[in-house]
Amino acid sequence: MSRIIFFVLIIAVIYFAWRSMRLKQIQLEKRLDKQEKANLAEHKNDMPGEKMVSCANCGLYVPISEAIYSNGKYYCSRQHAMKGPKAH
Repeated sequence: MSRIIFFVLIIAVIYFAWRSMRLKQIQLEKRLDKQEKANLAEHKNDMPGEKMVSCANCGLYVPISEAIYSNGKYYCSRQHAMKGPKAH
């Protein structure tokens, strides 16, 4: 009978030690997640977005740095710039 109690106590100690380590690990993960979110929010505005313009021919939005400007309108490619604006 004493052996059974001894093994039950050993199993209980192992279980509670494992549970304690697991809870500490979960708390650490939560803390790291909060830090990552804070860092992400802090650096979110470090890279401002680029203005997007609509192609006068097909309506596709492209960054202004990649757009072709012709006759006062923006186009997504040289082919569309040569075709000109599409009549809607």
